[in-house]
Amino acid sequence: MLIMPVTANNGLWELLKFKRHIMYQNMNFDGRKGLNMKRAFFIIGPEGCGTYMLAEAFVSAGCTYCDQEDVDRYLAQEQPHEMTLRRSLPHAGVWPNIEQIAKQMEARFYEVNFLWIIREQYAANRSVIARKPVYTAFEYEKAIQIIGNNLDRFGGRLISYEYFVLSPEYRQNIFSEFKLPPPEMEFYDGNRQYY
Repeated sequence: MLIMPVTANNGLWELLKFKRHIMYQNMNFDGRKGLNMKRAFFIIGPEGCGTYMLAEAFVSAGCTYCDQEDVDRYLAQEQPHEMTLRRSLPHAGVWPNIEQIAKQMEARFYEVNFLWIIREQYAANRSVIARKPVYTAFEYEKAIQIIGNNLDRFGGRLISYEYFVLSPEYRQNIFSEFKLPPPEMEFYDGNRQYY
């Protein structure tokens, strides 16, 4: 038996081993695939740009939808292996703290995949105005600015609403990137009604 003196470095090593042990407990083990971290698909876009439609597509591909405003509370009760959640910019009248939501998921050992969806501005604005009595173009422009800043910071996939609803090949490309089956649902071009 080898007895090592306790030093600051040994204590750090034990802490790292313990952290790794806890992390593996929160991962799914599949003998065919090995260790797989839980995955979250975080969909973000200006209001009227299809965040809900994109979340539905991920649910159709097998992900669980987190429909709670308080993500941390949801994750304290449920921890699906693959989940999707969405936030419009603004979301229910509030500009969400994207970093805080991502950190809550990471704290529960989720690999966070950012999906930023955008749509042609006129159609996006008309979509919102049809549902919401007070809306300004300023909100769309601010949302695009937030997406640009956060895309640079967190990375992720920028998705075009128009290509997504019109092109099965485009959708296939996105879902195969995440090793998910293509969504089993119908898509329609919501822009046509405005032109």
